[in-house]
Amino acid sequence: MGDPPVLEWSTRFSSGGFLSTNESGVGPAATGIGGKGDERMRNIRLIDMGKVSALQSHTIYHALSHGTRLNQPDTILLSVPAERYVSLGLYQEFAKDTDPEYCRAHNIPVFRRQIGGRAHLLDSGQQVFQTVFHWQRAAVSATRMCQEILRVAVDTYNAFGVDAHYLPSNEINVRKSRISTGAIGRLGDAVVLACSLVYDSDTELERRALGMASHAATTSMARELGAPPDRDAVKQTLLSYFERDLKATLVPGSLNEQELAEVERLEKLFSSQEWIERVVRRRRSVREHDGGEEGARIAEGHHLTSEGIQIRATIRTVRGKVDDLVLSGDFLFYRDHFSELEASFRGAKAEWDALMTVAENFYLYHQVDSPGVSPADWVSAIDDALSNVR
Repeated sequence: MGDPPVLEWSTRFSSGGFLSTNESGVGPAATGIGGKGDERMRNIRLIDMGKVSALQSHTIYHALSHGTRLNQPDTILLSVPAERYVSLGLYQEFAKDTDPEYCRAHNIPVFRRQIGGRAHLLDSGQQVFQTVFHWQRAAVSATRMCQEILRVAVDTYNAFGVDAHYLPSNEINVRKSRISTGAIGRLGDAVVLACSLVYDSDTELERRALGMASHAATTSMARELGAPPDRDAVKQTLLSYFERDLKATLVPGSLNEQELAEVERLEKLFSSQEWIERVVRRRRSVREHDGGEEGARIAEGHHLTSEGIQIRATIRTVRGKVDDLVLSGDFLFYRDHFSELEASFRGAKAEWDALMTVAENFYLYHQVDSPGVSPADWVSAIDDALSNVR
């Protein structure tokens, strides 16, 4: 693929400091990927945290997302987790998509994101990055946003001789092995995309920590090249491609006081057992609340979409209608309509045609953007649960 570009950025990105609003380059004409406006270069704040704790690596981009405003700069965040941890998708189940006992025994914390997607193991063998853009400067769809941002990672891999390619399931593969996975979602006024470049990895530990939730083979730059490349060269190449594709100048910055306060608040949330087990608690409430009603039935089912996305359904029916429903899995939404989706099925006849009408109308009304998941996929998971009703 040729040698990676020669860069002289060590001085440009050696210092931090808060990037004030009048330096941000934001405004109607300075739009991001997929936005409207001219091609004028804009500034994007670059925060390179270096090596941080696992909890900080998980928390900081969430805090930035919550504080995003239209008149403030977009941000690209870099970090290297000092300790390994599992990043769990918003809609996944702690006990089914990880191995809690293995993680506890090996001191691997599990933190649930506020955006969807599948679980993955992060550690010091990876360069973690997140883009945090105001929604008006982001792409109009999750698919396009992932294609544009993850292309930067693909090109970086390619520049160092790793034959990576992007898949519509928001994954980056080398042949049939996964090397990176993207997660995307809307948080407040921000669209955040999280990913990492994998220098080296412990495949067996990852498999055990995720409890075999990830059946796909995985790889790394070290495995593909025989040895990990120079990390600083990889990072500088990644940043050069961000500037190229975003038509932007990356300006070093740091967290401001409001963002630091939000980090502190969110660290408490992400460390709580209640947050980790949020899906389990909902499913338990469905199973335990039969109310002694005549004709009440409870069952579970699952469905794997054509893109390999897992959907689980726990359903409670009363006299042939959906009384309550809990969905979980490694799917994602560009804008979170999940609670409304679950609620929309309540009261519907527990029959395929009636459920499909609900799902299709919901997608049309809310303009749902959930890559790799169609209305029929939700109904297939529910239908599988209905087939298990006794």
